[in-house]
Amino acid sequence: MFSKAFFEFPTLETGRLILREIKVEDIEQVYEIFKSEEVAEFSSHYPVKSKGHILKAINRWRFEYADKIQVRWGIARKEDNLIIGTCCLGDFDEESKRCEIGYHLSHHQWNKGYMTEALKEIVRFGFEDNDVNRIEAFVTPQNQSSVTVLKKIGFVEEGLLRERDFFKGQFQDGIVLGMLKKDYILLLNEMHKQS
Repeated sequence: MFSKAFFEFPTLETGRLILREIKVEDIEQVYEIFKSEEVAEFSSHYPVKSKGHILKAINRWRFEYADKIQVRWGIARKEDNLIIGTCCLGDFDEESKRCEIGYHLSHHQWNKGYMTEALKEIVRFGFEDNDVNRIEAFVTPQNQSSVTVLKKIGFVEEGLLRERDFFKGQFQDGIVLGMLKKDYILLLNEMHKQS
């Protein structure tokens, strides 16, 4: 099902962005993203305190890719190839043809349309290049900006899972949003009609 995802690392491209493998050389840029209190506010992690933590994360992401657990891209601007965020498809369920999408963006890059652009391409990759039927996301209720981005690209808010996750010392609710392949096809057809 995920043959294109794990055959060789998939580099994806949009108008302004390249979604590429994160390498050790990117440690400074990735550290800048994850040390931010603004980015950590709605995440399961606290602000990262050292580049050593980022090095471990980069190595873990490489192992998770090799073990077919997740694909984590660095979101790089074409103009300077600097990583401004990360996004991933993971938690793959072969039988159900389902996976989960996740992402982080430097708070300096918020409200510029970068995440919308990146997520559209990842969703396209999931549905068109791989045999995925459902992509889902879980968002803390406090992170309404993330809910807005997902809805903008066609995800449907499906409900609230009470105390779904435990992080930062307490149980956290999770809003579940999903997109089905048939929803994606309908969106494409609507876009073609408008053009």
